[in-house]
Amino acid sequence: MFNSRSIVNKIIELHHLGLLYVGTYDLYFVTDTWLHDGVCSGLLDPNSEFNVLRKDRMDGRGGVCCRDMKVLNMLMYYLAT
Repeated sequence: MFNSRSIVNKIIELHHLGLLYVGTYDLYFVTDTWLHDGVCSGLLDPNSEFNVLRKDRMDGRGGVCCRDMKVLNMLMYYLAT
């Protein structure tokens, strides 16, 4: 788990440095992603090795993302706030 403080601004570096597939983790949790509907989830997993679950914020700030290995069964539940 890490606080990305805008993974949107770091996607190019993550791809260039090969950091999207470093380690042997089954789950990745990212907070403060700043993702929005203009950013395709495929950019977070171009090799299609993970399921990508995310909850973007309407104002473009904040938000969370989880990448899990496709062998895991995950469901996303929306809770009323």
